Amino acid sequence: MNALLPLGITALVLGVLLGALVDFPSPPGQATQVAVTTLDSETFSFEQVEEVGAQLSSVYTSIIADLVSFREDPDYARAQVQREVMVVYAGDLAPRLQALADRLKSLFVQILAENPDLAAEYDALMTELETLESTAG
Repeated sequence: MNALLPLGITALVLGVLLGALVDFPSPPGQATQVAVTTLDSETFSFEQVEEVGAQLSSVYTSIIADLVSFREDPDYARAQVQREVMVVYAGDLAPRLQALADRLKSLFVQILAENPDLAAEYDALMTELETLESTAG
């Protein structure tokens, strides 16, 4: 399990990021057409994780190109519509990011439960952090 855990976490994070970016609002009149590879949380391969990473890069590049287009062809009305759509998108994205945070926390708790030495080290680090925070304030 220890060898697959980092790959599983990577797959989980990439899957959520890709889903979020694929849903990123495209400019009015343009549709975002992306074939998305899904990752089953129980069965996946290194190649699938790499493919999702490549898709993530492609979608991200498309988003940046769209944002740059506003510089090349300024249009206040189009920018205002895009801003309003992005505000709604950000509100819809929040629960997905919270679900990712909850899933990662669950994995972290599982790892600590399976590795008592790691749990003890984590507790020591958290105690040290609390001490530093209390003296800094």
